[in-house]
Amino acid sequence: MFIKIRQGVVLISVLMIILILSAIGSTLGGDFLKSLKRSGYLEFQSNSIQLMRNIENLAVERINQFSKLELQDLNKKSELLTFPFIYEVNGLTVNANLSDFSSCFNINSLVLEQNQSFIANERAIEQFKRLLISLEISEMDTNSIIDQIIDWIDTDDQPRANGFEDYFYTGPINFRPMYTNKRLLINLSELNNLPIFKDLTNSMLFENVCVHPLSYSNEVNINTMDADDNYFLTSIFPNISLTDAEFIISKIPENGFKTTDEFISSFSEFNLSDPYSTIKTSSKQFLLSTSTQVDTFSFSSRTFINIKNGRAIIMSRSYNIN
Repeated sequence: MFIKIRQGVVLISVLMIILILSAIGSTLGGDFLKSLKRSGYLEFQSNSIQLMRNIENLAVERINQFSKLELQDLNKKSELLTFPFIYEVNGLTVNANLSDFSSCFNINSLVLEQNQSFIANERAIEQFKRLLISLEISEMDTNSIIDQIIDWIDTDDQPRANGFEDYFYTGPINFRPMYTNKRLLINLSELNNLPIFKDLTNSMLFENVCVHPLSYSNEVNINTMDADDNYFLTSIFPNISLTDAEFIISKIPENGFKTTDEFISSFSEFNLSDPYSTIKTSSKQFLLSTSTQVDTFSFSSRTFINIKNGRAIIMSRSYNIN
C-alpha cells in the first residue's frame, strides 16, 4: 500500500514537472517568436526608411528639373504630379505619390510674426471661421479651436478668451504635464495636444486643414483643386456658397488656367473679389506620400517639400502618421 501511494505521488510530481516545463517552454517559445517578429520588423523598417529617403531625393531632383515656367503653370495633368515614383530593392517595393499641398488651410497662417513674436492674423482667422462653420462646427467649438491653436503657438503667457497657456498644460489636471510650443507647428498631429481636439469628431475638418512646417504660407493653386476641395474654396471667397464652389471646381479645365485673371474672368457671374487666400496658378508646396507593405509589415511616410529661392527643400518628414 505504501509503495503504491509513493508511486502515485511520484507520478503526480512528474506530471506537475511536465506541466511546468510545458508552460515555461510555451512562454519562452512565444517570447522567442515575438523577438523574431520584432527583429524582422526592425529590419523591414530600416530598409523602408532608406528606400523612402532615396525616393525623397528623386522627388527633390525632379522638382528642381522642372523649369520655373512649368512650375508657374502647374495643373493636375502636369507631368510632375502624374509621374510615378516606384523603387524596388530585394523584393521590397515602395510606392510614392507627389501632390500639390496648397489646397488646404494652413494652420500656421492663423498667426503672423511681429517683433520676434506671434500675433493673430485676423484675415486668416475670418477664413478659418468660415471653413469651420461650413463644416457645421458650432460657434463655441470654433472659437475654442482658434484660441487654443493661437495660444499654443504664440510666445506670451496671456490666454485668449477660449484658449489655454502653460499654467493649464502644466497643472495637476493633465496626466502628462507639458508646455505650449511657442513656435509654428511642424505636423498636424500636434493638434492632438489641445483639449478641444480630444472630443472633436468631425473628420472632415482634418481633410481640409494642413500644416506647412514653420511657414505662414496662405497661397493656393486653383488649378490643382478637385471636388473634395469645395469647402476649402468656399472659405477663400467670402461671397460664394458651397454650391458655387462645387460649380467652379467642376469647370476648372484639365490643363488649368494660365493666370489668376483668366480664372476670375471665367467666372464673372460670381463675386470673387477680396479672397482670404492668395490665388495662384503655381505651386511652391508639395507633399510626397510613400508606402510599402510586406506580409503583415507596413510602413508609410509623408515628406513636405517647399520651394525656396528656386530650389526644392525638404522641410519635414513623418512616419506612420495617418
